[in-house]
Amino acid sequence: MTYGFPQGSMLGPTLWNIFYDQILRTDTGLGNTILAYADDLVLLITALITATYTILEEKIQTAALAIKNKLESMGVKLAPEMTSHVTEIRDKTTGMIQHLTRITPNIGGPRAEKRLLASVLHSTILYASAIWDRSMRFKHYENMLERINRKLALRVASAYCTCPTVAVLCLAKIPPVSLLNQERNQIYKNETSFRKKARNMVLEQWQTRWEAYSGWTKTFIPNIKDWIECDQANTDYYITQAITGHEVFGEYLHRICKPDSPTCWYCDVSDTANHTLFVSRARRIYGKTQKQYVVRRLLE
Repeated sequence: MTYGFPQGSMLGPTLWNIFYDQILRTDTGLGNTILAYADDLVLLITALITATYTILEEKIQTAALAIKNKLESMGVKLAPEMTSHVTEIRDKTTGMIQHLTRITPNIGGPRAEKRLLASVLHSTILYASAIWDRSMRFKHYENMLERINRKLALRVASAYCTCPTVAVLCLAKIPPVSLLNQERNQIYKNETSFRKKARNMVLEQWQTRWEAYSGWTKTFIPNIKDWIECDQANTDYYITQAITGHEVFGEYLHRICKPDSPTCWYCDVSDTANHTLFVSRARRIYGKTQKQYVVRRLLE
């Protein structure tokens, strides 16, 4: 070896300790502490109870910069992207969703069990959220987690990939990550007795966002709380198509350049979700086509 520390070697830990001891002795400011275990490092920043968030942030930036400069003087480059907990969550949960996709096909897959798996994934996403909560102030990180939440909701609701995020989250009964994060933090600050009140606060904020949505799904779900609390309100691959207006309807298929015309199969008008479900003769024809099956599943 001409550089580095051989993985698993007897001398490796000792060489690493000698090298890394310089970091542990770095002056990061009064009251700050550096803790290390193996190759993991934790920087503890303390401030007076009267200090503002701005003062604390300045202390963090100063201490982090001191460590960064020390590492660079030793020939080691710090990778800031590896220090983002949100990025780590994204990478970890992406793999979990890929496994979830394999065991939850749209047709013939489990229904209630999907939501159980969703709660497991949310536990992973929101683990220790009270610590990294301030990261959610940045839209970049919030969007990163919301994209993961959207992928999960698509699996739970068996929805088509072009469905609007706001609609598919509602169908899957999965609140936006930002609201789930607020709920966890409220419970953490006020203990478990605050759990029910925190959930009501989430539903109220979610309903406010839902009011701004004017898509087709709102025809069937005007109130999110009623939908969430109704045990009989479940979806499957076919019902989701009817409630979102995506996939089986002529107007949608024409929009994504599949058929040449958006005209209804049974009527000489545009085949919208509203037309198929409430006007078209297809409502009275229970055949074997997917479109007819969608109508039958919803009417049942």
